[in-house]
Amino acid sequence: MPSPAKKSATASTKSAVKPAESTSVAKSAAPAKLAAAKPAAAKPVAAKPILSPAERMKMIAEAAYYLAQKRGFSDGNELLDWAAAEKQVDALLSKRG
Repeated sequence: MPSPAKKSATASTKSAVKPAESTSVAKSAAPAKLAAAKPAAAKPVAAKPILSPAERMKMIAEAAYYLAQKRGFSDGNELLDWAAAEKQVDALLSKRG
């Protein structure tokens, strides 16, 4: 029959091992839970340059000039040149972002 001193030493060893095992499992599971709870880092978004209405108008006027030049500056087509230039500029600006 084992002596009472051996039983207590064995019992304390067993109880000391079990909490250590459960603690190590809990520690290894905790970082995974914390990592999953963190929100994903936001990607930096390039700031779009803001185009003022005056800058847009200047671009349209320049495009209309080149359209008029291309057709020889004949009279009576200014509104058609302007409308075509607006479409070109707006299409260009929409492609930029």
